[in-house]
Amino acid sequence: MSDGGSAIIGYVVEARTAYNPRWMKVTRTPIRGTEFVYTDPLEGDEYEFRVVAVNEAGYSKPSNTTPLTRIKDPFGPFPTFTTPLSVRLTLDL
Repeated sequence: MSDGGSAIIGYVVEARTAYNPRWMKVTRTPIRGTEFVYTDPLEGDEYEFRVVAVNEAGYSKPSNTTPLTRIKDPFGPFPTFTTPLSVRLTLDL
């Protein structure tokens, strides 16, 4: 497949947990920048991420996956309330 010389429109970030072999898109539309904050991870789960580039010709092959990353609250456990969690990804291009 050829990209036809078309510029990259953006990137799609995908994630999966250690116990689920299926990749899920965590960005529904391509993001333009090289940083993305994933705001819906589940605390205690382990995730791996990958990125797909998008241009006029379609989607690229996925990038190599990140190492499994355990999601935990950076401030420690809160027994009476919870805080939103997020994962910040930076793409090295």
